[in-house]
Amino acid sequence: MRKFIVVILLLCIVVSVVSCTRNDGITTAEIPEIKQTEAETETAAETDVETETETEPETETEAETETETEAETETDTETETERTAEPEMIRTVYKNGSVTVTEEYGIITVYDLEGNVILKDGYDSVSEITPGYLLLSKDGRYNLFDTNYVNEGGKRRVIGLMFDKPYDRIYAMGVDFSDVNNAFVVKDGDIERPFVNGRLYDIDCTCGCYVKESFLWAKNKDDKQGLYRLERFSDQYNVIYPAEAEEIICTFTVVDSGDPTENERSADFYLFVRKNDKYALHYVSNSYNESAQQLTDFVYDCVTRTPDGLTCVMRDGVQYTLDGKGNETRCDLVTLSEADGLKIVKYSAFRNTYGVTDGKGNTIIPPEYWLIEYLDGGFFCSKYAKFEDGVVIDQSGKALTSSSLRFAHGFHAPDNKNTLVIADYAGELTGNVSKDVLVGGDGRVIVPDLDYNTLEYAENDTYTVSLKNGETCTVNNKGEVIDN
Repeated sequence: MRKFIVVILLLCIVVSVVSCTRNDGITTAEIPEIKQTEAETETAAETDVETETETEPETETEAETETETEAETETDTETETERTAEPEMIRTVYKNGSVTVTEEYGIITVYDLEGNVILKDGYDSVSEITPGYLLLSKDGRYNLFDTNYVNEGGKRRVIGLMFDKPYDRIYAMGVDFSDVNNAFVVKDGDIERPFVNGRLYDIDCTCGCYVKESFLWAKNKDDKQGLYRLERFSDQYNVIYPAEAEEIICTFTVVDSGDPTENERSADFYLFVRKNDKYALHYVSNSYNESAQQLTDFVYDCVTRTPDGLTCVMRDGVQYTLDGKGNETRCDLVTLSEADGLKIVKYSAFRNTYGVTDGKGNTIIPPEYWLIEYLDGGFFCSKYAKFEDGVVIDQSGKALTSSSLRFAHGFHAPDNKNTLVIADYAGELTGNVSKDVLVGGDGRVIVPDLDYNTLEYAENDTYTVSLKNGETCTVNNKGEVIDN
């Protein structure tokens, strides 16, 4: 019986052990630990909840802080953007040693060197019309601004606007023999007047030129020309020659007489005045407000000026020079060569200048060229010692070329006539690249259709071409290759 009971107990123990072992392979010895872990997990969860509950206010505070920080960052970014964009909206359009001019949203503002605003009156454009003088525009009308300054009480003050009202048009007039750069013409309706040295003069002047200190050459609306002497410290003036001339040519040297006194006198003023298509010489004193003194009658057909700075006149087909009193000296002709009844001549009164006359001694080309070469049907003429500014002139004296040519090297056929001349040319035909070309007496420019460097005369109206590949070939007077 006892054995039976023992067996029963053993079976119960075995069943219990087997049952516990089937519970996911976990023994009962491990269960307390699991329970403890679960408890700890629950405790940790509760702690996390409490922590989250306690942390939420701080998180909201941090969120608010972050929001404020982001807002400040955005504000700073916007401010930086505005600061970065500012130079694009305000730009400097002019600056010199006296003023700075800026443009902002189409509005022109002028500042002095200290940054003080001198002018901000809605002008919408500005440009420098002459050094130191600005042309301001507003609603299609114009005003002048003088950027120069004056000293007042030990301080510098920019002169500023020149007029108390805008004008329809303001433009600079020519200035000769003077450093003056404040000579303008202003237009108000149909009236145009000169504005010189800060003074507005009541002279009808559609265009003008400040030809010498205090002297103004002016053309009126009737296309007549006059000469005036302007008072420097008032708006008064004296009429030196009334506005009734067809043309007035101002010159300071009539002839180099070799007499220093005469040169000094001639440096004052001389005028060639044209009336009824004839010229007369006049003298103007630089010391007195007197009218121009007429020295000759109106008998000269033309007036020319040589590269030597001398002046000659033509009367009845004969060339003369004039001295400071209007006395004539006939120019002796020295014939250099002749062809087709035309002569290339040198005038004895001039140094190194040449012209062309016909068989009767009439002038075809005036004596103002340093070089003249015969061509078939015309002449190649150059005005300067370097043989620049060349032009082809026909036998009637008419210029046939509009582009400036530089004489490179020519040639003389046995009859003293050339079919073509070789010249240096830079124009449309060569892509504005300087290149040797052939020029005919009819003014035609011939550019051989080759990749070449230079041209040279060969013989019998043919030309040797030096190609860029080092080879040479021959072309005819049409620029066509005839021999390789």
